Amino acid sequence: MKKVLVMGANSTLGKSIIKYIDKNKNKIIELNRKQLNCLSSDFEYKLFKFLKNNKPNIIINCIGFFDLNNGDFNKLIKINILPSWTLVKYFF
Repeated sequence: MKKVLVMGANSTLGKSIIKYIDKNKNKIIELNRKQLNCLSSDFEYKLFKFLKNNKPNIIINCIGFFDLNNGDFNKLIKINILPSWTLVKYFF
């Protein structure tokens, strides 16, 4: 049985993807913002710890944020890029 980690599991995309994962062949590990917020200062540490403890075989990143032109650019970059970059750092 494979462990499938869905980051951003409470999002519309995350919920939709979870519906299509075969639960008989895969264990789904849901991770949402309440469990791990990518805007917190200890995000990398907590994500590394979570990955080490759960050892997922597959990771699906559904974390994302969109705002109009009046949004905070730094927040957009941090939410949309930091989780992926942190995963790269963990595995390399």
